[in-house]
Amino acid sequence: MQKNKTDFSLEKKIMFSVVITILFFVSLEAIARLIDYVRNKPYVIDFPDVIYDTHPYLPIILKPNTAFKPRNITINSLGYRGKDFKLIKTPGTFRIVCIGGSTVFGIGSSSDKTTYPQFLEDRLNAKIPGKKFEVINAGVPGYTTAESLINLELRLLDLSPDLIFIYHAYNDFKPNRAPNFKSDYSHWRYREPIYIGRPFSNNFRFYTKLRNLVLKNIPKKSNSPFPELKRFDTVSTEGVKAFERNLKSIVYIAKSKNIKVILSTFVIPLNDENLKKDPEMFKSLLYFTPSLTYKGILDARTKYNNAVKELAKKENIPLVDCDKIMPQSLEFFDDYVHFNDKGAMLMGENIARTIIRNYFK
Repeated sequence: MQKNKTDFSLEKKIMFSVVITILFFVSLEAIARLIDYVRNKPYVIDFPDVIYDTHPYLPIILKPNTAFKPRNITINSLGYRGKDFKLIKTPGTFRIVCIGGSTVFGIGSSSDKTTYPQFLEDRLNAKIPGKKFEVINAGVPGYTTAESLINLELRLLDLSPDLIFIYHAYNDFKPNRAPNFKSDYSHWRYREPIYIGRPFSNNFRFYTKLRNLVLKNIPKKSNSPFPELKRFDTVSTEGVKAFERNLKSIVYIAKSKNIKVILSTFVIPLNDENLKKDPEMFKSLLYFTPSLTYKGILDARTKYNNAVKELAKKENIPLVDCDKIMPQSLEFFDDYVHFNDKGAMLMGENIARTIIRNYFK
């Protein structure tokens, strides 16, 4: 009888310890959220690897039927951001596919409804009554023109687009000056491995804050697998040529299928005024382009955008010169390169204007 009492007492102690532990971590989470609320500071989290999936010919694709609620991100049943649509388009529908990386995907947008592909769809349907427009967001964070080329050929053509809009450049800066350059970017891809299916821990602010604090203060070792790279003030010609080649291939594939194309220059709000306003924001830009200085990023922006303009002129393709017409004010950006809702809306309007002017007068 005494043994049963002892066992019961031990069970109570274990349960009590578990409850106390849970309450302790709940309290830490509550404190972390309260601090953000009092400081009126937005909750910044790592990008959710949970929405990614593996693919035999691409580094990643978006995983169908997944969501990440803290950023209001939804991946539909076909593996694209936003609302569901049918693989076979409805007769009479004019389908547009937007191709690019995280700037197309909409990292800085507050929801699926405020990405610029969705604003583009809304704008076209409002401006041209009697015509049904469907815009598919085919942006995947991290994609360069190399991935988009493969993605178009193997996946996007199955969507039977009538027009593709291409917004690329920034991610192609990254491999440009990385050591041992190869035109297929294989020399660089290993530096940015993507971990698929990481636990859904980004929902917990205390954990995220603690992890970021620890990582920030870990001393860098000289034998790190990701050593500091030499930074350059200019980009290489061979890197720009690889970008041109990939872009041309995307255009030629589209044209061979009688798909209309619209190109765009790329926007990066890097200037002296913005550097003074928010220097921390642009430190992140240097982090993600580890082989370029600020001067090198500006050189890349000029040369890659010139390549886009030249291709548009040579192939007689409509161009949205977003680098020229989009405001460089930080009020339109969520960070150093991604549009916020205000910027995405303006971006969608600019693209819609070009499409209407060239194809729906």
